[in-house]
Amino acid sequence: MTRRALFFVLSAWLLSSVPAMAAGSGDLTVYFGNLHSHCAYSDGVGLPEEAYRYAREQGGLDFLALTEHSHRWAEGYAGDRRDGLLIGKDSSLYVGPDRDALIPAAQRMSRDGEFIAIYGQEFSSISSGNHVNVYEVTQVIDVWNGKYHHLLRSWLPRHRDSLGKPAIVQFNHPRLLRDKSKEYGLDDFPSFAAWLHAWKPHAVLMEILNGPHDLKSTGFKPRVQYREWLAYLNRGVKLAPTGNQDNHYATWGTVTEVRTGVLAPRLSRSSLLDALRQRRVYATEDRNLRVQYRVNGRLGGDVISPPPETGSELNIEFRIADDDEPDARYQVQVWMDEVGGQEWAAPVASVEQSGDVAPGRWNRIGGVRYDGGYRYLFLHVKQQGDVVHKARVWTAPVWLQPAPDPENSPLEIESWWSDLFTASTERDVYHPNPNCVHVGGIPETAKITGLAAMKGRQRHAGCPQRPDMGFRGHR
Repeated sequence: MTRRALFFVLSAWLLSSVPAMAAGSGDLTVYFGNLHSHCAYSDGVGLPEEAYRYAREQGGLDFLALTEHSHRWAEGYAGDRRDGLLIGKDSSLYVGPDRDALIPAAQRMSRDGEFIAIYGQEFSSISSGNHVNVYEVTQVIDVWNGKYHHLLRSWLPRHRDSLGKPAIVQFNHPRLLRDKSKEYGLDDFPSFAAWLHAWKPHAVLMEILNGPHDLKSTGFKPRVQYREWLAYLNRGVKLAPTGNQDNHYATWGTVTEVRTGVLAPRLSRSSLLDALRQRRVYATEDRNLRVQYRVNGRLGGDVISPPPETGSELNIEFRIADDDEPDARYQVQVWMDEVGGQEWAAPVASVEQSGDVAPGRWNRIGGVRYDGGYRYLFLHVKQQGDVVHKARVWTAPVWLQPAPDPENSPLEIESWWSDLFTASTERDVYHPNPNCVHVGGIPETAKITGLAAMKGRQRHAGCPQRPDMGFRGHR
């Protein structure tokens, strides 16, 4: 081998040994897709290839996850109402070998740089702990609905994802289960700390924009559930927000403008899954609004541990671009909170942005200081002015976390929700947000708090209601 040839061989080897992107460099592309949808293999319509093709060609998505219900193990479940197909009853619909099975179709429809077809399953039922999406596991989940301790302690450790790593899990539509004492398996564990420890290798996402799953046409608004996400963040659960359509009809990518934005160095299966695992995601109501931000050089989804010096100002920078609305105006807010505090996250700084941020540049948000403790912050972006869609974006937080890891606190499950719900003995509604203007009018002698406030009562529609209809958290 000549010296010149040896030089090129060594150069190629050295380059291949360098990570694709150093943490915080910001040299990433935003890809848009949907992490929650169905076809006829559970309670949707169409075959997997039809769904993936529609999402790519009609929806303009970069990726689509088909997440079929594994409902065979639900008591009294009658199967799909449309055509009786169900992966829990016939696992070959999921694993193959027929080319129309979900996994073979996903592998066939994926093209690096063009479109990635993700496969997965939606586990459990609403009443038995709500749903979660489990991505890229290669066998059908055969755990009984709601038995999250079996899923977490036995099944998931034995079934890794397509990359050979612990499977990524998304908590779905958190508002749908009223009994918060058992949400996502809380009732299966003796304490919140034990529950959190079991979920830590898997749960990195929460769906704060969902559906509408039952509509057949386009142009609708999703269900917005970000307040439930804030409650989990405030308890130390590291979850990035996603926006998905939960399609049950042939509307993959078209029923709403909602998207999950994923920041990755390239469009490939491994790159997307690694980005999800690192929480490099955000939820957006705009189909192509690109947002990136960093705190002290670290990207959304990162944990800064040890944190910076107490009292120091944080260096917060952002980029925004919208290909079909380049002149849109934005309000870019920084929301911040202390984990375990008595208030939920609220805006601590805000700037106005006119039009796209110039390529290669970062704009700065000043005046935000780190006051010590275990904190997190994220960006909430709102389009302003004369634009077609006054969309909103919620980014993954950056966590400022002292050592040792405070997730080992012995917080009991009952106490986790004790300060979230309020009701009056004289009314048949409960308030999930104690900052609601109606809560202030409840006499102390008639006030009920915690899980007891929910029993026998309906959720207060539109809560919180306040004169300015804002949301600051709760005390």
